[in-house]
Amino acid sequence: MSVGRQNMSPLETSTYASWAKMKERCNNPNCKDFKNYGAKGIKVCALWSSYDLFVKQMGVKPTMGHTIERKKNSLGYFKENCVWATRKEQARNKQNSPGIRQSASGIQGISWDVRRKKWKVSIKRNGKKIQVGRFHELCIAEQALKNATELQQPKG
Repeated sequence: MSVGRQNMSPLETSTYASWAKMKERCNNPNCKDFKNYGAKGIKVCALWSSYDLFVKQMGVKPTMGHTIERKKNSLGYFKENCVWATRKEQARNKQNSPGIRQSASGIQGISWDVRRKKWKVSIKRNGKKIQVGRFHELCIAEQALKNATELQQPKG
């Protein structure tokens, strides 16, 4: 399903439009919605800069009535945080979700560094906190945490 194909189905075309709008509101300061997304640190995972990789992870939207939703609004767009949802489902989720601190990733060992506007990863080893690094994208921070955790596991 390559970008630029003329034979896209209506659902594929609508999926492409959702993908393009998601990138626009997170990356383009001239976009009217940037203030609610990109300006607040909401980013699109680097893998999703490719439409083909986005569709490989998310699939084509189920119906024309579905849009991409972030499960945790304080986090960016990446596979584990996104689902296709109807507007009705999104409205219900907003009503039922408790407020999430902007610094909360929901993942132990990852927090938002407000001053540097990056995700900070740290692990504990022998009772000491060790900083792994800071990352612009949560999906990359998660991978760094996973790698650091695997390195500290004893080999057996």
